[in-house]
Amino acid sequence: MTQSFFTSGHSPVVVVTGGSSGIGLAASKRFFAAGCRIAICGRDHARLVAACNQIPQHVPIRHRPIEETLLSFTCDIGDETQVARFVREVEQRWETVDILVNNAAVAPLAPVMQTSVQDFRNVVAINLAGPWHLVQAVWPGMAQRQRGVIVNVSSLAAIDPFRGFSLYGASKAWLETWTKALATEGADVGIRVVGVRPGAVETPLLRSLFPDFPGDQCVTADEVADVLVGLAMTEEHPSGSIITVAQTEHG
Repeated sequence: MTQSFFTSGHSPVVVVTGGSSGIGLAASKRFFAAGCRIAICGRDHARLVAACNQIPQHVPIRHRPIEETLLSFTCDIGDETQVARFVREVEQRWETVDILVNNAAVAPLAPVMQTSVQDFRNVVAINLAGPWHLVQAVWPGMAQRQRGVIVNVSSLAAIDPFRGFSLYGASKAWLETWTKALATEGADVGIRVVGVRPGAVETPLLRSLFPDFPGDQCVTADEVADVLVGLAMTEEHPSGSIITVAQTEHG
């Protein structure tokens, strides 16, 4: 089914979790520059405010006030009630959610026997339950309109986990399997579901975990965002596709 977000003057509504930094912020900037209305969420209010100040920069002045095209919500996606309220507020304000980007994640780094129960619970809450809550919230509206795109942000760790990243890698493997399953179900109701699988990305999260990781082996958040936005806004890749974005051996 061909997406027609820009027909009849419709400005697509994009929800981005973890939109205050890294890949989420880079993608939000690109969607906004493309004429979309953006709703970002995260757990840190101050970072959300800072992101909302960055997103409109270097974008031509619009006819609409900024408050009509950019929203932020403090939301813990591991909490079903908070997610439902977030999506409900977006739909009440803009009547629709056209594109959902499940980007937020936690990445504890520890050997298996040094991984705490709380680490496990956090990964389940944010990396698994979070996307599930968001999809549960936006799916009915997308299905009713017979139009919508869901982009799940995975990781190369899903297929090549390394020492200390067992929980994170496993959660992303689950996300990829779920992406393919959702694509099958979405085919009947006009919902495309795709994934992007970044390798090492030059972000604050990467540097907090691996301060000495070689920069020439990283891709940028902007490079990942370019692929992500392309996946969402075009149908070059079919539903169920998961596209890897990683530094090659030759750079």
